[in-house]
Amino acid sequence: MTADIPDAYLARQFPWALIVDLPDANSYLQYPDSRIWPITKVRVNLRTYENKNSDAYQNTCYETFWYHYHLPTGLRRYSEITLAEQSRGAIVVCPGYGTANPLQRPLAITDAVVRLLADVTLRRASVVIVLVPQDDYECIAEGLHEFHFFPQIPGQPIAGLGLLLRAYPAGSEGRFYLQKQ
Repeated sequence: MTADIPDAYLARQFPWALIVDLPDANSYLQYPDSRIWPITKVRVNLRTYENKNSDAYQNTCYETFWYHYHLPTGLRRYSEITLAEQSRGAIVVCPGYGTANPLQRPLAITDAVVRLLADVTLRRASVVIVLVPQDDYECIAEGLHEFHFFPQIPGQPIAGLGLLLRAYPAGSEGRFYLQKQ
């Protein structure tokens, strides 16, 4: 995976992980008077780990999202995925800087993470942790507020969907919960 999060670690901890990366799309749809440039491409692959003692995995290209700033502009699903009910996995965001606008990257990641969290939950599985690069952590944590995910307020009961957001290499961490406004 990366030097910071090796596949051996993921295989020991989870039967599956959704790997999110942002390939370079700097010149995609960049032409005079383009109304949807700059655009960010977010690719999602499912890695399933067969054995906790090995870093071997099976990779399935799942879907690609397209964003113009924070607005979703497209989705292409390449295959259906199957997650075992009650299984627990991770969402891992790869480091990279292939967007035309550095402000787009965390906005696109945040939207994709929330969509994937809902997708996994509807499949009756759960996301244990969302791992993001340290450089993106603060912007993603702030972006979760747009989707009504807030840190737990001491003394209030936890009700609803939640996620653990952790920066790597070893950095910031926070628990966020979906709250009604």
